[in-house]
Amino acid sequence: MKDRRAFEKKDKDLLDFAHSYLSEGFPNPDRQGCPSDTALRSLALSPTESEPTVTEHLAACSPCFRRYAELLAQLRSQRAPEEKLSWARLASWSRSHPMLVGAALLCALSIAIGASFLLNRIRVPNPPPLDTHRAPNPVQPRPERTFFGTWLPTLNNWVSPKGPCPEFATVSDSDAAASK
Repeated sequence: MKDRRAFEKKDKDLLDFAHSYLSEGFPNPDRQGCPSDTALRSLALSPTESEPTVTEHLAACSPCFRRYAELLAQLRSQRAPEEKLSWARLASWSRSHPMLVGAALLCALSIAIGASFLLNRIRVPNPPPLDTHRAPNPVQPRPERTFFGTWLPTLNNWVSPKGPCPEFATVSDSDAAASK
C-alpha cells in the first residue's frame, strides 16, 4: 500500500515536472512552424486520429503545448457532467456486461420474493370490525320445564314438611272407592 502511494506521488511529481518543463523550456515567440489551432483541437479530441507531426511539434514548442493543455482542460470540463451516471452510459454498460446485469436482476428478484414471504408470515391479521350500530339479537325465552309425578313413581308418596303436596297427590284406593 505504501509502495503504491509512493509510486503515485512520484508519478504525479514527474508529470508536474514534465508539464512545467514543456510549458517553459521551449520558447517560440514568433510561433514559427506551429500547427493551426484546429489541428491542436483535433489532437485534444481524438489523439489517435491526428497527425503525428503535431504531437512531435508539441514536444518542441512551449506556446503550442500550453494551448494544447488549455484545450484539454476545456474538454475535460465539458465532459465531466456527461461522464457522470447517465442513462446512455448505463445502457452501454449493460450491453457490454449482460451476465452481470442478469445476475443483479436475479438477486433483486430473489430478495423481493424472500421479503414478501417473510412479511406475509409475520403480519398479524386484522380482526373483523365491530358492528356497533346494529340492534342486538332478541333473546328467545326458554320454556319452563314442569315435572309431573306420573313419570316419577318414587315421588308419589313424598310428603313435604307442611303436609302432602297437592300437585303430586295421588288418589288412594280408599278415596277412589268412596267417590264411586
